[in-house]
Amino acid sequence: MCNALRCALAATLVILLAACAPRIEPRAQPQAVPTAVETAQSIFDQITTLHVDGLPSDEQMGVLAPLLTTELRQALEAARDWQRSEIERMQRAGSEDKPPFVEGDLFSSLFEGAQSARAVSSQPDQDRIVVTLDRSYGEGADRVQWQDRAVLKRVGDAYLLDDIEYGGDWTFQAGTSTLRKTLGQRE
Repeated sequence: MCNALRCALAATLVILLAACAPRIEPRAQPQAVPTAVETAQSIFDQITTLHVDGLPSDEQMGVLAPLLTTELRQALEAARDWQRSEIERMQRAGSEDKPPFVEGDLFSSLFEGAQSARAVSSQPDQDRIVVTLDRSYGEGADRVQWQDRAVLKRVGDAYLLDDIEYGGDWTFQAGTSTLRKTLGQRE
């Protein structure tokens, strides 16, 4: 009988100790950092969704800013400031010309913009990674295809868009050479 009592007490003690022990949660798997190609695809999906025409609006900049390097954000903001001053100057002068950077897709080498972008490969280049984008506009026989290149920089654990190298060879483009060079043009 004594043996049975000891076993019952031991079992009760084990149950009480188990109930008081902290719960051990399974370890969460660390989130994989998106690759440069995945990041570029995500950024250009967002740009396509926003339908940016000319310089981004305040609302569009709010969406894009976290995806851009400080340098590209500053270049866009400087171009937006210059555009505002040009609009004011043109209004004072009574000009009916269109102000700079109000039309055209600056995030694509085609003025009309890209209707699709598919990030296909990446190549390290010094302190940046260049991601090739297959882009297209139009349908059927009128469909135009080309490649632009997204220039990404690693900032902490993330890749951010730093520039776009225009790859299309059009007579009429929204910009020349790269996005940042286009933003720096002042006529």
